Amino acid sequence: MMFRNYLFLVYSLFLFCLQVKAAEQTYHLDGHEGNWTAFHYSHMKQQIDSCHVLSNDLVLGFERDANNVGLILWDSKGKQIPGKNKNIALTINKEHFLFTMKTMDKNMLMNRLNLRDFNYLLQKLSYADLVVVEYGQQPVNIVDLLGLPSMLSKFNYCISQAKFGFSEK
Repeated sequence: MMFRNYLFLVYSLFLFCLQVKAAEQTYHLDGHEGNWTAFHYSHMKQQIDSCHVLSNDLVLGFERDANNVGLILWDSKGKQIPGKNKNIALTINKEHFLFTMKTMDKNMLMNRLNLRDFNYLLQKLSYADLVVVEYGQQPVNIVDLLGLPSMLSKFNYCISQAKFGFSEK
């Protein structure tokens, strides 16, 4: 009887570990070049949940999952107030892009874009050398775009592998 209880306990622990492992989200590096890194998150190393490209200085990034595309900004000083909106400007060559970003936590700001605007922004960034990021009373950030075109290729490959498809709203 005691052996059966022990066996049941071991079996239950094994099943619990499998369930926890199945629920874990894992990080996978897709590439790194210049100032940019491409990576994705997945469950059980099979289903891709989201694809990302992030500048190594942690100022600017992009995300895509099955339902959304997003622009991400990072404030290393950690002085953002969660839930607040902030207006930001990106200057690429002589073109200006204005966005209202939502503060997700004390460091991260995010904006969900429609697919058409997202692709247009990425195209403009692909042919530039740097982007100027301005928001609030923060100092201007200049982000080096060296390596971005190659990492956007990895980003797009991730998206195609994940079969993220939704219309251009």
